[in-house]
Amino acid sequence: MSDLLTSRILILKDSETMSVGSCERIRDYYDRHAWFHERTGASSMNMRNLSITLLLSAAIASPGAAQDLTGTWEISTQGGRGGPQTMTLVVIQDGQGLTGTLTRTLPSRGGRGGGAMESDVENGMIEGKNFSFQVTLSFGGNSFTQSFSGAIDGGSMEGTIEGGRGQGRPFSGERKN
Repeated sequence: MSDLLTSRILILKDSETMSVGSCERIRDYYDRHAWFHERTGASSMNMRNLSITLLLSAAIASPGAAQDLTGTWEISTQGGRGGPQTMTLVVIQDGQGLTGTLTRTLPSRGGRGGGAMESDVENGMIEGKNFSFQVTLSFGGNSFTQSFSGAIDGGSMEGTIEGGRGQGRPFSGERKN
């Protein structure tokens, strides 16, 4: 196998653009068909172009492509007082950027109705299946920022909420549309 092709496979393996199995299948294909080059006198440039085309095709079909977070999600976590808390996250993905809103359902206290608090999604990013964003909560003249980070897997997500009172806490979410 040519040194150029070997180095390209190693670069792709190191960058995790392709799975190791994909690279090895392409290398095996190249090894099995090297006889064609020797027997027919096909130019090494043609074989190199074929190899590069196969590598790029496998890279495009790689499962490591970014997932789309766009949509409405129902998120569940433990609230600050230990009870369950649900939130609705509406996300718009533009490339690797995320915008949207997070709406928290507030519990009723002392006979007063709960209500909802809506915050804008800020500094949102997605890379592959991993995402992060922040929301700023304001009430009673105070404000603080919470950071959400996690991973998406099709129609579900899991992650951690940092900031506010106490330690970080886990959350999970399901896509609603």
